[in-house]
Order: sequence, then C-alpha cells, then structure tokens
Amino acid sequence: MISSNLAVIAIFAVLSFAGTRVFNEVPAGELVQAVAAAAAIAVSLRLRAHPATFVMSALLAFSFAEFVAHTLWGKAVVQGGETHMTVMGAGAIGVVLGAAMVRLIMRPRFGAREAGSPAAEDRVLAV
Repeated sequence: MISSNLAVIAIFAVLSFAGTRVFNEVPAGELVQAVAAAAAIAVSLRLRAHPATFVMSALLAFSFAEFVAHTLWGKAVVQGGETHMTVMGAGAIGVVLGAAMVRLIMRPRFGAREAGSPAAEDRVLAV
C-alpha cells in the first residue's frame, strides 16, 4: 500500500518536473502540473492508492485554480503570497469536503440486512 502511494507521487513528480522544464512560462507550468496530477490520479485510482488520490486531487485543484488566476491576473498578483496560499488551502479543503460528501452519499441505507443481501448492496445516491 505504501509503495503504491509512493509510486503515484513519483509519477507526478517526474511528469511535473519534465513538463515544467519544457514549458517554463508561468501559465503553461501550472497547466502541465494539472495534467501531471490528473495522470497521477488515474494511476492512483487504478492502484487503489487512496491517500495518494486525495493528495493528487488537492494538487490538481490547486494547479488548475492557479493556472486560471495566472491567466486572468498575471504572475505578480498570484505569486504575491495571500492569493497563492488561499488557492492552496481552497484546493485541499475542497478535496476533503468532496471526500466527506462521497462517503455520506454512498453509505448503506438504513435497515440494510447482512452483507451480500440486495438491501445491503443498495446505496443512497440522492441527497
């Protein structure tokens, strides 16, 4: 389990490092990081590396939000400090809240029988 999580993080690091060396400009670098995070998420879902999935999801949200901010307002505004930290925090909080909502929505229905029964297999899909 630890090795699969580390493998996902290594995949992100290699793709991100290689991509930012090729596309060194500010908006393109964040887009490359977002694509690398999306690729790492695909691998982590395949390997069932859930901690790495959460970390890469936060990095994807952060990289994409920073890409949009750099595109709209330029490098000086986003790299100033407050905006950079706010975008990072928003990405991490969004992933945590999203994971909590998925767990809440996908819990077994009230009164479900033992595991394997049709009632236990039903999941609540609507809020």
